[in-house]
Amino acid sequence: MNHKPERKKIVLFSGILIALMVAVLPDLAVGSPAGNRTKNTPDGQGYKPLPEGQSRVRVWDLGKKYTYKHYWPKKQWEDRANWVQVPYGKVADYKFRGDCMIEGPNFWVSLHASGHDACFLYNKVDKEGTPSRHNEMYRSYDQPGGLRTYCGSYEYNRIIKNERGDIIVESRTKTRRRKGLDVYLVNRYRVQAGKPWLEIEPVNIMVSEQGMHGESRIHISPESLGDGQDFLADSWKHPPDKTVYHPHTSRMLLDLIMDDDCIWAMMWKTVGKIPGKRKHPYFEHRSRSDNCRGGYPAGWQRIGEGKSPLIFTAPFVKYRGEKMVIGVLRIGHWHYQKIGAAVQAGKDYKGRFRYVYQRRVKSSPFSPGGRWWPMYPGKWRMIGCIDGKYHTQKVTVTKADVGKSEFTFRSPAAGKLEYVVFYLYDRTDQTPKDVHTIMDIYRRSIGGNKTVGRDEAKRSPGN
Repeated sequence: MNHKPERKKIVLFSGILIALMVAVLPDLAVGSPAGNRTKNTPDGQGYKPLPEGQSRVRVWDLGKKYTYKHYWPKKQWEDRANWVQVPYGKVADYKFRGDCMIEGPNFWVSLHASGHDACFLYNKVDKEGTPSRHNEMYRSYDQPGGLRTYCGSYEYNRIIKNERGDIIVESRTKTRRRKGLDVYLVNRYRVQAGKPWLEIEPVNIMVSEQGMHGESRIHISPESLGDGQDFLADSWKHPPDKTVYHPHTSRMLLDLIMDDDCIWAMMWKTVGKIPGKRKHPYFEHRSRSDNCRGGYPAGWQRIGEGKSPLIFTAPFVKYRGEKMVIGVLRIGHWHYQKIGAAVQAGKDYKGRFRYVYQRRVKSSPFSPGGRWWPMYPGKWRMIGCIDGKYHTQKVTVTKADVGKSEFTFRSPAAGKLEYVVFYLYDRTDQTPKDVHTIMDIYRRSIGGNKTVGRDEAKRSPGN
């Protein structure tokens, strides 16, 4: 007789408990975004920029696959409140629900599902982390007959390492069949806290070369000519559809981006002529610039010199079984200026820097129509183009020189000084510790360990 009221209480309590669980924990179902939350992900669901002063890298699950053709990730960025940070420590056992976005210290790597394009590299342009215009990182394979095959989208994205200071993600493209051959590419992408560069490791043997579809007029291979001179390729001075091969001694290729005031610096270890039976520059040279008529001018049409007739659609570098590094340096690391003045050999040309781009670049201190000045002390290099020939000179900028627009170019030859290119190359003892130079990145990345050993790569999934 006394058991019935207790049963009612138990049933009532159980009903209340179930109701509370449904109301409070609806997102904890297996595979749901909130189901990925742990004590290691204090931000929980939804992207938020890191608090100022924090230095760590993150990998994000976007929760859905974005298959539309895009360069700038408009839809992805609009949906960032739905992103989920993959908890630190979660690696190969983590299953992505959507696309993978890797967050570096000053850039993003988008491993997206669109089959129209390869993966993307974006600068962060403000404190929110807003992505810049694109740098499409081509993924391609040169077949034995010379046919270049591009691959996109992904079969899988797999986390190899997931720590606050170091993240590695392996990505395998979809398979593409061309000329009777199934082509797929496997790379590993590595970002590290406080290091403004991306490392890309080839995993399977089909990964032939790395391209950067960023569009630019000027590419530079520093110190690759005799007497430490720079090799400069200017797309405006080469016929359309003309490939410009960089010297065999090149160890880096600088892609100067006008409309976002940045340098994307590709770097590698082994230099020299590529051995092989094929005696053609395409197969013998490690780095090149591909010229194109009608390519996107990328800001070079807005420097007061009329339309941009030609553009380098992309630089390409062959992997040769080694990792590739792409340094990301934004705002104030380089400058271009048209001169158009007669000069005499051994005489100084004195000029004043002015900001030539006719639009304001986000987060830049320079204004259209105003002056330009070096922002950082260090070892700079100035290349003067005299009658189509290039002459490099070293310039040391001190703390006292920062903010000044006056410059001097000592001309080694007589003729017309068409323009000068000026860029920060290395540090001095006055260069701030938080400012990275091109040579800082080269020394710290190329001299380090590979992300994957070749023996391990042969055993990697997807091969």
